[in-house]
Amino acid sequence: MLVCLFILAAILNEWFREPFGLLLIQKIILSFLTIVLVCEGSRFIIYHSRKIFSKINNSWGRILILIPTGVLYVAFLLVLNAVIRYYLVHGEWKITADNDAHVFINGTQVTIGLYGSSIFKGSMIFISLMTVYEIVYYFAKLKQTERDKERLEKEKLQSELDSLKQKVNPHFLFNSLNSLSSLISEDPAQAEVFLDEMTKVYRYLLRNNEVELASLDTELKFIKSYSHLLKTRYGDSIDFEIDVKDEYLSYLVPPLTLQLLVENAVKHNKLLKHQPLVIQLRTNDNCKFVVANNIQRKEISVDSTGIGLKNISSKYRLMNQPDIMITDNNEVFSVSIPLIMNYKMENA
Repeated sequence: MLVCLFILAAILNEWFREPFGLLLIQKIILSFLTIVLVCEGSRFIIYHSRKIFSKINNSWGRILILIPTGVLYVAFLLVLNAVIRYYLVHGEWKITADNDAHVFINGTQVTIGLYGSSIFKGSMIFISLMTVYEIVYYFAKLKQTERDKERLEKEKLQSELDSLKQKVNPHFLFNSLNSLSSLISEDPAQAEVFLDEMTKVYRYLLRNNEVELASLDTELKFIKSYSHLLKTRYGDSIDFEIDVKDEYLSYLVPPLTLQLLVENAVKHNKLLKHQPLVIQLRTNDNCKFVVANNIQRKEISVDSTGIGLKNISSKYRLMNQPDIMITDNNEVFSVSIPLIMNYKMENA
């Protein structure tokens, strides 16, 4: 739209200055090409400078380089336009000072030449275009931010809904009760321990929505109870390796994140006594918590929408935290989640 308005103004300007003819058509075509090159070239310079300098987060450096570059680019096109226009009228290539090469300062006409005039006009044109493009970009970015916020809010609601479904998962409850029933007759003492761990798991499941974040220590205590239920059910077919440095226990993670990652590993892999599924839970030196497992995919494909990992990723984005990292090398599948510093503990 902006380009069309400039083109229309140039055409009307040429139309009223001289009669219709071949020269007028040539000048209109020249104006058209110049305006398109000015607008599109300036847009290219402005947008790409934004991409380059956004990586180094230096807005003032961008402005200091962008304006001179853009002005020189537009000035070059104006000089080229003037030279071609002179050729169309006089039939020779020549750079000359014409009426357009003057400016008025305090009412006094000052001759600045074609180059000076082009730089002056180029400054006005490029700064005007830069202002328009930056305003358009700002509102487009604002609109995109609003859309992203709405999408993340929807994902958050979906995550909470899935979490609620997970709390009262009848399949998991049935398997847990079935295991408990078998233990009551076979090993009453073990059944008592199992019931205690099962109570801890469901108590935590029912309370997890009360807080946005939970300490890693709390999550690990829960995951140990949860892993006890899985070990009771699957026996030697599953194994857990936990290696967490004490210095990270006060850090925070979204509730049930570890449980979801462990459940994901159990869901998609075979559990065999001679080839157990080994789930590792560990911290690394980059302030990340890693949940990894050896890959032994089930022969029958498991329906998966990937919503679990998406929900975890969405939670971190909603809190303006770095995203999770997923690695799959066909031997080991791992998910690395950022640990969030507990500032209350740090300032205590």
